[in-house]
Amino acid sequence: MGRHTVKSVLWKGHLKRLRLNPGDQWITLPRSACVTRGDQVELRGGAAYVLCENGRAQIYPPYARLETLTLGGSTLEVLAKEVTEPAEQEACDALSDFHYRGHVRHGRISRVILRSPHPSYPMILGYIELATPFQMNKARADVLDTTFALGDTRWEGWNAKTTRRHLHVVVRIARTVVHPELRGLGLAQLLVRHACSFARERWQSGGSLPLFLEISADMLRYVPFAESAGMQFVGYTEGNLHRVARDMEYLMRRFGSHRRGQIEFEEACGICDQQVARKDRALAIMRRMGLDRDDFIEKLRNVTSNSPISDLRELAGVLSFPKPHYMIGITPAAEDFLANRLQAMTLPEPPTRQQLAPTQPSGPISLRALSVSYVTRIRKTRSNHAIQQAFGIRPDDLVSTVIKDLSLEIPPGHVLLIVGASGSGKTTLVRILARQARANSSTRIAGELKFPHGARIGRFAPPAGSRSLIDEVGRGDVEKGLYLLGLAGLSEAYLYLKPFAHLSAGQQYRAMLAMLLAQNKSIWILDEFCTNLDPVTAAVVAENVGKLARRVGATVIAATPDASGFMHALQPDTVLNLRSVTRHRVLSGADYAAEATQAGKRNRLPRIGVSSGLIRRVRRGQPAAILSINSVALASSHAVLQAGTAFVLARVLGTDALNVSDVSAADAHAAGYRTRADCLTDLLNGSKRLREQDQLSRLHLAPLVESEYAR
Repeated sequence: MGRHTVKSVLWKGHLKRLRLNPGDQWITLPRSACVTRGDQVELRGGAAYVLCENGRAQIYPPYARLETLTLGGSTLEVLAKEVTEPAEQEACDALSDFHYRGHVRHGRISRVILRSPHPSYPMILGYIELATPFQMNKARADVLDTTFALGDTRWEGWNAKTTRRHLHVVVRIARTVVHPELRGLGLAQLLVRHACSFARERWQSGGSLPLFLEISADMLRYVPFAESAGMQFVGYTEGNLHRVARDMEYLMRRFGSHRRGQIEFEEACGICDQQVARKDRALAIMRRMGLDRDDFIEKLRNVTSNSPISDLRELAGVLSFPKPHYMIGITPAAEDFLANRLQAMTLPEPPTRQQLAPTQPSGPISLRALSVSYVTRIRKTRSNHAIQQAFGIRPDDLVSTVIKDLSLEIPPGHVLLIVGASGSGKTTLVRILARQARANSSTRIAGELKFPHGARIGRFAPPAGSRSLIDEVGRGDVEKGLYLLGLAGLSEAYLYLKPFAHLSAGQQYRAMLAMLLAQNKSIWILDEFCTNLDPVTAAVVAENVGKLARRVGATVIAATPDASGFMHALQPDTVLNLRSVTRHRVLSGADYAAEATQAGKRNRLPRIGVSSGLIRRVRRGQPAAILSINSVALASSHAVLQAGTAFVLARVLGTDALNVSDVSAADAHAAGYRTRADCLTDLLNGSKRLREQDQLSRLHLAPLVESEYAR
């Protein structure tokens, strides 16, 4: 216990080990812990903190919070936490490769992940990375360029001197990555919320705790997740067109292609992965173009935003254009300052958002006593005649009725779900509602079907060509295409460049949704909806379809043989249940949901009631176990241990069995009891008398990260 100095740091994959003096003591922490050599560390009550000039930042136990996601009527409990296991690191790296191939970061990086315990979901739903801020940021400088006083942190204006002294009051969101099959569920907003929480409790850089969280990105023009998470638009970054030639010339002359001195320069200047990484990319482009340094710098001097697209493409990765910038205060006082400051400033216009407003139909789609039959004419062949004679089939025309006397009204903006087994008439009804089936010699349609004025019908269907998604959806309007793809849940740059055929099944549904939005259709027809998707992807797709349809006022008609996997996510207003030709039911979505066999499923982490002593042992990294007279088998690798209102997240190492006679004092201590007698008394808990030969289950537990000092 007490105060120590970090003498050295040993990196070990997803973890790092600190050597502390005095005492030559070691602590094992997640790699994301904000601590380095020379920091002052305080050990207190099973926790560890870095002492800062304006407070302290916690580094142990690792950050971990419980969250509950809602998908329609189903819920999923997840962990928001630091990376503490190799499998978590590998899963994050796989997501990084998908989003940011070849993009290397430098400087301090902390990562918070969303981990799912449910086997049907990916292990990592998404993650967010925090990093040290870029030194130069015009939008941030404009906001902070005023008198500021909060505790010991004070300045009169934001200039070069203030930047060097107080840059670390800001922490930057470097990446926000959501699993590509789980877009549209609000996970990015949830990650931003945990970024604020992590930064407030645990981030420190240069011995200072942060006050503000910021993000700059081109994608924020089209995907407004920062606003949805409560961040405020504060302006645009300046870009580098006016200075890129000067910056690259200086860095190339100072460092060339050598690494000597670069790392110290990055840390001293706070630029991290911006300027130095841009210089490295510039050198690679220069070599590829076969230019010497002077010619390359001259090319940079002449580039403008109106340069030919071939020039801009060649210099991608070196050029930076203005980006929307968002900030949020991570303490109440900082948030008050930001609100007051923005109210006093004259801000530029924020990114414009596309307006989606399909022309609404003038009334409902109306079906009155609708009947549909198919006529099959029997050709006069010897074989057909033999079958007719053998089975007593007399008429030369076979008539099969698939729908009979169906009456239904579908109001504008309604979500109708049609369910029924194969052959129940779903596809026939959908084709009629899509105006793709008409009465003729082989199809008999009786009754009445009326479409209102202004009914613009679109079907979920793949595009005919092989153009990229951005060309297919945007049709020359890149901003509109990116916005619509983002709304539909496709926000990965690599997907924008792919043709429809190269997407996964879930991504294809999202792409078809974006195309319907682009075509401004007011009635969406979805046959065989989600039938080729797994339950998780089906629920995500259905959630997006229902949410967007209600947002723009579109009418949805979806047909499927089985809606159990996505019924709660779609939340239909009405369900048409086709049971047979003459038997069909029209009922509310709520009533049908109540009948669904999988209604109300809840995916939760295992919760186990334990003693407060056991919680203390887990927090301190001491040997811990749960003894039970009942067999214990947990499917999850994590469990929530709860004693009253206190709880702790623990790793489950495994289970074994032992007899009552084998329970030792050490076993009782591991279970959080003072004596063996206390342990056995609690196990008994009013049940039958325990005999020495009775068998107990033992569940072995460990903290998220084991650290020697806590023992």
